[in-house]
Amino acid sequence: MEKTSNQWSWLVILADDRRKEDKEKEVLKQQIKDLYTEIGELTTKLNWLKKNLASNWSRSELFEVRGSREVKIDKRDKDKI
Repeated sequence: MEKTSNQWSWLVILADDRRKEDKEKEVLKQQIKDLYTEIGELTTKLNWLKKNLASNWSRSELFEVRGSREVKIDKRDKDKI
């Protein structure tokens, strides 16, 4: 059974659409990968800032930035509070 030129043109169009979709998927995958990389870098920077600037902050500022669950007070410092 021979395919008519109309059937071939549909096959070409479908194949072309699939190639475009595959290319778009790859672009989106790369964008997601880049965003996760940026999130990791920003998280690292934020944690560094929290750790290294904490000594200059008041207790209330620490609660505000870190959240009440994350603030850990050394037993030796409890007397000062």
